Amino acid sequence: MSDQHAWISLLREALAMLAMPPADQSRLNGPGCLACDLMEDFSHARLVALGDANELTANQRALIDRIGAAFEAMEPADYTCFDNSVVERSAWTAVRAMATDALREFGWENTV
Repeated sequence: MSDQHAWISLLREALAMLAMPPADQSRLNGPGCLACDLMEDFSHARLVALGDANELTANQRALIDRIGAAFEAMEPADYTCFDNSVVERSAWTAVRAMATDALREFGWENTV
């Protein structure tokens, strides 16, 4: 994959943020709602990547779709606005694991 495509940096950064421990997510997110920002950044990156990237393997697409499905399956308590502690819930632990898998699949496991 060539780094000239905009979707690469969007997706890589969104996945890297999702894969981080909760404390790092809170520290690096800045002002705003942590859960909403993480979900929206990933959703935007996913939309751009799936719409623009003919280079994705079936496994890469499946991993991205699994994360999207995990967000859709979350209960309202898992994404309460302005409650940063929600990213410590089990639903977010699962998303972190999926994001880590996706980073590995894309060859981005050392992204920070």
